[in-house]
Amino acid sequence: MLGFLAMIILAIIDSPSSDESAGSRPTSTIESGASDAGGAESTPESTKAADEDAPADDDAGPVDPSAIVKETDTATVTIISTERTQVLRDSWWESTTDNEYFVIDISYENKSSESLSIWASDIILVDTEGREHDANTDVSLALENPIIIEDVNPGLTITGTLVYETPPGTQFSELRFESRYGSGEELTISFE
Repeated sequence: MLGFLAMIILAIIDSPSSDESAGSRPTSTIESGASDAGGAESTPESTKAADEDAPADDDAGPVDPSAIVKETDTATVTIISTERTQVLRDSWWESTTDNEYFVIDISYENKSSESLSIWASDIILVDTEGREHDANTDVSLALENPIIIEDVNPGLTITGTLVYETPPGTQFSELRFESRYGSGEELTISFE
């Protein structure tokens, strides 16, 4: 009975209001500037070009994980972008925290000959102190394209968003894909 009521509520929420066209869908908003895995605000493009000639600082900590690609025989995972915020919002839902949401947009390509299942609970974010953070699927209603459980057929690529609630300013060292529940490829993307 509870499941039936939830389906009715979602159907009402997904139906367009009088202010929306029939084909439009509410989009989500993340209320904060993009930042790297280390916690510093990202550098504007105009400043990045000037900084590229500067000597590398080996003690700078984790790199910005955006655009990191990890490829195995059966899967290719790309981190499209990362962002830190305390508010996730679309036109219907809002989720706030006193901590911090670390938001990761990824793409996952299945290069195998079988369907793979990706579970958010199998994707662990590890901080520089070795602590493991699980994805927060409770805030998925405030996201446009959340990854909760996705089946990826051979040759297809999915894109979606993962959210981790962490202490503010936490630095991260890796994103680890395990196969505790799903059948996805086990791999680790290092941010260092």
